[in-house]
Amino acid sequence: MLFRDVIGHDNIKARLIQSAQENRISHAQLFHGPHGSGNFGLALAFARYLSCPNRTDTDSCGMCPTCKKFNSLQHPDLHFSFPHLSRKNNKTATSEDYLEEWRRMVTEFGYFDFGHWQQQLNSENKQLTIGVAEAEKIVHKFSLTSYEGGFKFLILWMPELMNIACANKLLKTIEEPPPNSLFLLVSHQPEQVISTVLSRTQMTKVPALSDEAMASAVITHLGVAKPEMAEEIANVSDGNYFKAYTLAKRSSENPMSARFMDWMRKCYQMDVAQLVTFSDALHSDGRETIKEFLEYALHMVRQCIVMNYAGDQLSRFTRAERAFAQRFAPFINDKNVIELTEQIERAHYDVGRNTYAKLTLLDLSLQVNKLLHA
Repeated sequence: MLFRDVIGHDNIKARLIQSAQENRISHAQLFHGPHGSGNFGLALAFARYLSCPNRTDTDSCGMCPTCKKFNSLQHPDLHFSFPHLSRKNNKTATSEDYLEEWRRMVTEFGYFDFGHWQQQLNSENKQLTIGVAEAEKIVHKFSLTSYEGGFKFLILWMPELMNIACANKLLKTIEEPPPNSLFLLVSHQPEQVISTVLSRTQMTKVPALSDEAMASAVITHLGVAKPEMAEEIANVSDGNYFKAYTLAKRSSENPMSARFMDWMRKCYQMDVAQLVTFSDALHSDGRETIKEFLEYALHMVRQCIVMNYAGDQLSRFTRAERAFAQRFAPFINDKNVIELTEQIERAHYDVGRNTYAKLTLLDLSLQVNKLLHA
């Protein structure tokens, strides 16, 4: 990606370009922001800008041999580290074992999220992590001189998934890197990054995209011709361009929407037989789908409370969701919203740690029934 490919964030781009021109570049930087905000794109564009021999005052040239290597993510001094499956072909794996899938995903669309990466790996219910073998590989790479004589880059996506052994192994290299070595960390939950690593980075906050920037990008880049449709997509995506991309490409309503509405009706009616069937069906879809559903449920609960207390104009719904929420929102109020949110978050946490999801979902459904009638 080039800076011009990153939507919005003109002030951050200008600051990065100025630091490059003045040669005031921190050796370890952390770009933190929500999924779809563009923090990964900014890190990649910054690495390209520092490497481009023909860069201008605003961007890389995009045409020199160096830029062409960045286009395919094949530059010999550009390295990536990211969460991955711990084993491949019966051996301990590192990011290098998944570079083909990684390059395909990033070059296809520069805005992505963790769930999309899991789909690329077909990881099903397996945990992705960054382990000590990865740290050893990184330390070895950075002990070598750069191939082209310039900066050597490591873009480390989601350092919050590094385990303790990996972080400790990398700490010395991050704190005192070899000359012309640059660590660019890209995080979506910086509060979960190990504190010893976090304290050694220069942090750049990348906020979620504004509705105006999002709507403009949806029209310009995603081919949505109707301004009112672009505004709805921007409103619902809530600053996440990957979500906007998904909504723009989807021909029908979010499948999680119909599922959530059906679940709420069954919970309210206390239809135990149907709730068992619902839990069993969702359980069979796998852990990541369950987590996605629970995240969507949290979104709907939060937007309903916004609709109740801050007005319809501030809530973020599609047309179908809004029609449902106008009837459902009165059941979400100050007497139950906190506990309802906590119950869904607890179920999300438990599912992520391999509890038996069918029982977790059924228990959650029974708790939701009590809270809806509070």
